[in-house]
Amino acid sequence: MEVIMENNPVINRVWNEWLVLYQELTSMSKEKRLEYCGRYQWIYPKEEKGFVELEALFSSVKKKHNCKEFHKWFYVVCGYMLSRVHLGENSYYVYLTRFKKVFNREKCTSKDFPKQVLLVLGMLGYITGLETNYSYSPGRKSNHGYHYIIDKEKLMHWDYPKGCSVSFFGMPEWVMSSTSSISFKERGVNYDRVSWTLHPDWLAQRQYNSIASVEVLEEGVRTTSKWMFNFKEYKEYYNLPEEKQEELKERWMSYQNLRDLDCGIIGRCLDDSCKPDGKGYAGRFYSCMTNMKSEDRHQFLRLDGELITEVDVSSAQPSFLGIMMYKETGVMSEWLRQCLDGDSDFYMWIKEKTNSKEDRKTIKKWMMQYMYACYQPNRKRDYAGPHKPTYEFRKTDDPFLCFQQRLNEFLKKEEPGIYNKIDWYKRNPVFRVEKDLYKQYVDGKGKDRKKKVGQGKWCSRLSYDLVKMEVEYIKRCIHSLPEDMKFWTIHDCICVPESRSQEVKSIMEKVSRAMYGDEITLKLKRENTSMDKS
Repeated sequence: MEVIMENNPVINRVWNEWLVLYQELTSMSKEKRLEYCGRYQWIYPKEEKGFVELEALFSSVKKKHNCKEFHKWFYVVCGYMLSRVHLGENSYYVYLTRFKKVFNREKCTSKDFPKQVLLVLGMLGYITGLETNYSYSPGRKSNHGYHYIIDKEKLMHWDYPKGCSVSFFGMPEWVMSSTSSISFKERGVNYDRVSWTLHPDWLAQRQYNSIASVEVLEEGVRTTSKWMFNFKEYKEYYNLPEEKQEELKERWMSYQNLRDLDCGIIGRCLDDSCKPDGKGYAGRFYSCMTNMKSEDRHQFLRLDGELITEVDVSSAQPSFLGIMMYKETGVMSEWLRQCLDGDSDFYMWIKEKTNSKEDRKTIKKWMMQYMYACYQPNRKRDYAGPHKPTYEFRKTDDPFLCFQQRLNEFLKKEEPGIYNKIDWYKRNPVFRVEKDLYKQYVDGKGKDRKKKVGQGKWCSRLSYDLVKMEVEYIKRCIHSLPEDMKFWTIHDCICVPESRSQEVKSIMEKVSRAMYGDEITLKLKRENTSMDKS
């Protein structure tokens, strides 16, 4: 999609302030401009050239081109530095990466541009100093520059731009701007446009059109603004515990997708079976809805004025594992019966059989870890032969390992077919070079941390094979939907207006019987219905 800076009130406001300063600088002589720039060289404590100036925007023969490039770099640098999660962080590596991605460039223009943007932010009073206590965190990417101190109050208190709505807490909302529509006949050169045209098997055009017609409630925009622009309780992102970092990152991404959607920016999509870098996995379809938190989708989005109901497979991965065994042996295991039984809860059944005291959410998490982990994942790449169990007979007080041991005992006795299938995948993993490798350590404050120490580890192939089955099933389902139905997918879930959710549920049940036999009707659930609210 076309990148429109006016969609972001922070960047837009700072840019308008720069335009005023630009006119003032234009009226100065070159000597006075250079003297003015000299006051802010403290921004570059490690600058090799020793001096950063703005003359390329004023006196160069390529002035017009340079101003256009500067505008784009301004969007990239401010979008990173002035976001709540990365507030004040400066990284040329990130700038270059984002510039290439946002503007579909194989190469970037001069590195002087991001330095010039930092200079302007200092001139405008947004950068007020260097964080002297800033230090690198283990596992971070290289080329991170100094962390800047940002004037948060200046970001919070503005004269509101004309025509810009203002929320109840005093922050301007996103300015609505039109974006170019996607053509499914011509791919064009824009990566967002190309990504949606690559997936006819997933009916990408129908999913795109459905997502484009979604309404974001005003409450959602207000809520996101209140969170994203409230700096009063902000703590430096990389000094937070690992779990808190992930929580903030997920929340930020979800809210950012919500705000983009409100502006008509849908972004790119991806079928992970054909990634350009060759690291495809099992063919799942990803869009801006995929990493938006479910509570945000449920609360703040409407499709044709209705709640968006999600119809998905209950206990999906255990179900497909049971079906895999059924197709191989023709035997209906109790494992599969529990997955398909509408009156049963698979994970509560596992909890009962393993005599566990943990809640359902924990049992589900541990079950996925048990199914998809392999034995000896940190073996060297050239390790030959089956991998060996590492925990089965170990004496331990660790709750998760104890759960695995009890589960092993139960499956060997009651579900030997399921046990042998999982065990085979654990003993015969594949080495995935793209998987990050982490090492646990204790920091100076005695807290458990982990840092990235490389890439490549052994992984069970079971998750790949089950996801392939999920993809095949969901593709069959969406090809069976009526042509007038609006929908999009989130892995094993089909999202539709609430009034049509029961119709979709019936279609998905029919497809499961057609694919796996009359005895197999997948257990489906409808989430986010008006009944849930009552």
